[in-house]
Amino acid sequence: MIDRKFLEANHADIVAAIRLEGHQAGHAEGVSAGAAAERTRILAIETASMPGCEALIETLKADGKTTGPEAAAAVLADYKKQNATALGKLKADASAVPNVPATPSSAATGPDAAAAPAKDSAQAFDAAIAANITAGLSRGKAIGKAARELPAAHAAWIELRNAA
Repeated sequence: MIDRKFLEANHADIVAAIRLEGHQAGHAEGVSAGAAAERTRILAIETASMPGCEALIETLKADGKTTGPEAAAAVLADYKKQNATALGKLKADASAVPNVPATPSSAATGPDAAAAPAKDSAQAFDAAIAANITAGLSRGKAIGKAARELPAAHAAWIELRNAA
């Protein structure tokens, strides 16, 4: 009967060659599978990356064991920590700013009072046009609306344009 013991005893060279071939094939297959698994792991970790977490991602890739979901959890925790730190810094910075009471912008008092244009001036008309454009009107419609609302300023505006 020909079995393993018989072959090892009578044909040791053939058995050794078969074992070597099997070992080499298994090793090559294992290396290929391992490389594919590591490539998949690295890509999963990189997918979990967020701005400011680059150093953590490099550490997780290098450790050789962290999975994609584990990396995502670690990145999220790190990101939350960064945000909490930034919020703390903003609060500390804000506490150093003195509390200044708001003043109504419509009250023309103080050193800026002279800067406010007269209601019937060309400057007031230009300001009305700019406000209407900011509100979404085209320039033509903004001028028309300002002319209806501020006829005296419109007249001053036309006079200024004609004088130029």
